[in-house]
Amino acid sequence: MTPDRQPETPRAMGPRAVLPVVYATSAASIYFALGLVAKQALGLTPAVFLVGGLFLGLAAMSYAQATLGQRETGGSSFIAGMAFNELVSFAAGWAVVLDFVVIIAISAVSAAGYLATIWKPLGDSGVEVLAAGLVIFWVAQGTIRGSGRIRMRMRAIVAFADVGVQVVLLLIGLALVMDPGAAIGTVDLGVTPKWTGVIYALTLVTVAFSGLEAASSLAPEISIAKRHVGRFLGGGVLLIILLQTGIAMIGISALPVTGGQTALGGQWLKAPLVGVAKNIDPGGIGPALGVVVAISGFLALTAAASSAMFAVSRLAYALTRHRQVPRVVGRLSDRYGTPWLIIVGVAAAAFALAAPTDIAMLAGIYAFGAMLAITVVHIAVVRMSLSSKFPEPNWRMPLSVPVGSRYLPIPAIAGAVTSAGAFGVVLWLHPVARWVGGGWLLAGIALYLIYRALLGNSPFTRVEVPDRALHYSSEPAQYGAMLVPIFGEALDDEIIQTAGRLAGGNDPSLESEGVNIEAIWFHEIPLSLPIDAPLSDEQSATASASLRRAKAVGEEYEGVTVSTAQVRVRRIGEGIVSEAKRRGSEAIVVAAEPSSSLRGGASLGGRSNLAGSSVGEITKFVLRKANCRVILTFPALEADLGDRKAE
Repeated sequence: MTPDRQPETPRAMGPRAVLPVVYATSAASIYFALGLVAKQALGLTPAVFLVGGLFLGLAAMSYAQATLGQRETGGSSFIAGMAFNELVSFAAGWAVVLDFVVIIAISAVSAAGYLATIWKPLGDSGVEVLAAGLVIFWVAQGTIRGSGRIRMRMRAIVAFADVGVQVVLLLIGLALVMDPGAAIGTVDLGVTPKWTGVIYALTLVTVAFSGLEAASSLAPEISIAKRHVGRFLGGGVLLIILLQTGIAMIGISALPVTGGQTALGGQWLKAPLVGVAKNIDPGGIGPALGVVVAISGFLALTAAASSAMFAVSRLAYALTRHRQVPRVVGRLSDRYGTPWLIIVGVAAAAFALAAPTDIAMLAGIYAFGAMLAITVVHIAVVRMSLSSKFPEPNWRMPLSVPVGSRYLPIPAIAGAVTSAGAFGVVLWLHPVARWVGGGWLLAGIALYLIYRALLGNSPFTRVEVPDRALHYSSEPAQYGAMLVPIFGEALDDEIIQTAGRLAGGNDPSLESEGVNIEAIWFHEIPLSLPIDAPLSDEQSATASASLRRAKAVGEEYEGVTVSTAQVRVRRIGEGIVSEAKRRGSEAIVVAAEPSSSLRGGASLGGRSNLAGSSVGEITKFVLRKANCRVILTFPALEADLGDRKAE
């Protein structure tokens, strides 16, 4: 379900509905992670997956405690915003955006690799890139069209079928080739494998963590009874640990380490599970099992890319609503109600990363963002648990020690220490991740700071725009020139957004002539002073700052230009009417105080029967005297106004 098409009372999702989302991007990671880990960890590959599973369990507890019971999407970005501020929130969210782009790229490349084991021409570099591009195109167009019930059901079928295939592979391997002694016998720690190889491999298993971000993006729709949370988390993590560790053991037994190398990290690097299947019983069922695994791998990896695209679209929606990225990024499709522009952009970026078909490079970049985001989540949960200003969580992780009236979550502390250490390892051992991930993060933060400055918002303060501001209305345009009085108050954003939605729109004639909003600050000069009396520095600065903000907000609407001016008047109401007449304005957009009969949304109206409602004297004068249409904007909720005033 896309964020903007949620019904007024969303249908709750239980564990069975959430599991496919988690599995698609977590357990399915074994399809490419096995070869990458085996190349570095060699005989210790099963142990690396076991330790990675324990890390996943710690992260799952922190995500669950922070997001269950919350009514907002955003994953680690939302968690960081609750515990710290909007700058940290953006940094976490921006890092996760990179992660999802990488997951889409690596899943697409690996999906092509699995198909290539059935149809050899896909192994050619050019054809492989084309196949990966087609996978990315498929998931992008599907996400733009929306994840309805049928798509969610198909994703669930693929997830559960793939679990079945992996279980069958594991059982057959246990019966035919399982030999832990042979794997352990190849280990000469520090030599085969090297310490740096083992540490490097531990950072690569973090690809399984993306499922937590995808699942946490569904927080507003998830409904799990408190008593079932532990069982759901424990069961899901245990399933992933058993499958991944067990298959890793089977893989090292079927393709053992020889001369300091294993075919899992060489010949079968891009399709390791097919290599395991074919070598379990080469002269028997191996070849047929390899075909089944190849098909299952292709479907599972395509589902993983689809889940990642779905999650990044929700994350982009959250970033846009909080003015962490420009509104145009989260532009919603009129037909499908999905943020199509960000989906197209993510697809293009994923294809650019997929083109070299270097999954080892991609996994390293992913580890950068994953470790950063998870470290922030763990620390945020510790801070929220110890601070009295945060509400009691809907679910508390086990091993939480009482500290006064609050609780200290020991698993979150352990997770913070390990993930912070892993992040340091990524910076040390992954040069590409260090430069690409670091450059991505720093560039994003710089753009974020500039964007907030242009809007006149603090980079640390929470800002939220209403959902309707993300829709580009398809109604016929009525106005080519509008006057908007600016007063430096909380409703200014709402007024300029209303004007932006109405100005120009889809009228070709207006587009060719240009659509203009006149944002004007009226200085009321008392009769005791001449009209050209000097203004104080504070008055001028306040007016200039408010007009800059109005211009930035208004020009986020396509095809709209905002002109600003400061005008001296004796009375503001008379000044508005006079300026509208002098400038030939086709409409005036003004704010009105909310009355009990006019609450619940932005209301548009003319002069009929509004003058007697609880609007201010200035508004009443404009309604009576203006010679053009007057549009009143009422605040949606007083709570929203309180949030804005707090800025």
